[in-house]
Amino acid sequence: LTPASFAGLKTSPEDTLAIITMVQADIEKMIEWNVEAIDAELRSVADKLEKKLRVVTPPLFIAMSGSQRSLPLFDSMAILGRSVVRQRLKIAAAVVSSMVGAQK
Repeated sequence: LTPASFAGLKTSPEDTLAIITMVQADIEKMIEWNVEAIDAELRSVADKLEKKLRVVTPPLFIAMSGSQRSLPLFDSMAILGRSVVRQRLKIAAAVVSSMVGAQK
């Protein structure tokens, strides 16, 4: 992943980082790891951030697959597993953090 991977998003780097950071924190609290649980958790994140789910998911598509379009997000996350999802979110957060710092 590079900053260019996230450059085409409609969300600002700050908002993108907030989305990724909240998802990182919330998946740590999840007991079940399946499509339904991931769907519910990401909808909860969208509600907490007062954003629509369609605004929250594009940064996650990029974090999971490197592309804004891929296989269904919740299915992909369930198949990848919690540890891979954690690692990909960590990398995405680092990349987006560098974008936030570069803007100042």
